[in-house]
Amino acid sequence: GPPGETPLRYLTIWQPPILHYKNYMTQPAVVRIASLITSEHELANLADPNATRVPYSTYSISAVLANGVKGWDPDWISEDWHMALKCFFATGG
Repeated sequence: GPPGETPLRYLTIWQPPILHYKNYMTQPAVVRIASLITSEHELANLADPNATRVPYSTYSISAVLANGVKGWDPDWISEDWHMALKCFFATGG
């Protein structure tokens, strides 16, 4: 396809890195260390082309993919992981 186009964009789940710095200075020291390590891990995954990531919290998918798996299931609290698995199995990976 054209430069800059994601060939499988309708089958892609877009997950930004989650950085836990909103209230960093008021977090207890142990939580601050965990936030720092988690954020470094998230950013390192961006540099690894072979990283496999499961979406959580904030993610985007195309309406084509959502309709293809019959949308979200309201009975699941962890809908982000559930939706990822639905999409994975429905599309064969």
